[in-house]
Amino acid sequence: MPVTNAALLLLAPAPAIIFDWFCRSYSLEGHAEDADSSSFGGLLTCSVWQDQPLTTVSHLLICNMCCLFWVLSLVQSSTWLIDPYWTIIPCMIEAYYASHPAAAGTPRSMAAAALIAVWSLRLSHSYLRR
Repeated sequence: MPVTNAALLLLAPAPAIIFDWFCRSYSLEGHAEDADSSSFGGLLTCSVWQDQPLTTVSHLLICNMCCLFWVLSLVQSSTWLIDPYWTIIPCMIEAYYASHPAAAGTPRSMAAAALIAVWSLRLSHSYLRR
């Protein structure tokens, strides 16, 4: 059972990471500007990823973290999986924003990233202490 739990812990964010990688590679290849955004073939989702990062993060959190974790909690009859993610979700969101093509690497954003990392480490320490 611990191996299954470890696999779930590592694979839970995979859909969001794969979606981000796909849209990032699709946009970098220059397809996003040429595509017809009214059809799914035009990948409206990738144009939203590129133009509206806040909307994208919100959808990824709702779809991946909330819905997927809810389904996993029903299957496992336990909600343990969300506990470790509360400590790293802020870092994942910050990394998404920092790596977005529209991000500006200002000293203010770097200071915010450092504070988020320290806060996440503090939460992780508290979680692992139990």
